[in-house]
Amino acid sequence: MAEPVQARRLSEHEDRRLLHYVRRGWQGTIRMRQAMIILASSSRTPAPSIV
Repeated sequence: MAEPVQARRLSEHEDRRLLHYVRRGWQGTIRMRQAMIILASSSRTPAPSIV
């Protein structure tokens, strides 16, 4: 069985930028949802719990 895929640890700048997208709903819903997924994955949340 393959290992689950997870995002790498984010830099402080990347983390702040993604949080900004999520909080402001910036640049549409798709960008906001992508940011939420990346943030969850980088904090080691299992994939089934994210979606």
